[in-house]
Amino acid sequence: MKILAIDIGNQYGWCYKNGKDEESGMGRCNDLISWGSAIKDHIKGWKPEILVLSQTNNFGNWNATRAMLLKAGVAFYLAGKADIPGIELNDSSARKAVFGKAIKKKEVQDLMPEYQADQLDAIILARGWEKLNLEC
Repeated sequence: MKILAIDIGNQYGWCYKNGKDEESGMGRCNDLISWGSAIKDHIKGWKPEILVLSQTNNFGNWNATRAMLLKAGVAFYLAGKADIPGIELNDSSARKAVFGKAIKKKEVQDLMPEYQADQLDAIILARGWEKLNLEC
């Protein structure tokens, strides 16, 4: 299954996973227009079968929550236009699926220091979704 996972933010991480093949990176988008363009390019370039987004969080700040929800909406809209299902996956659920136990974000960063934090979050989302859904 071709998975495109994205950790949402102004600075965002992405991971494309297709079986054992995996590529990941970082991007930056400060507005919805550049965000939509970036997501469209990722979908067009990678041709995923599913889009996995980090679950939207309430950061105790309405503006941050609103921005995250808007970005998720744009990503889901673009996935739908490309006939790709989109889902949200909770970061801690993804970490538990990948590592077999509850593990904190900091511990993951210590285990995989070669990746930047947002990039690592996207990798764990892709691997977690794959583990949760392909082992059923």
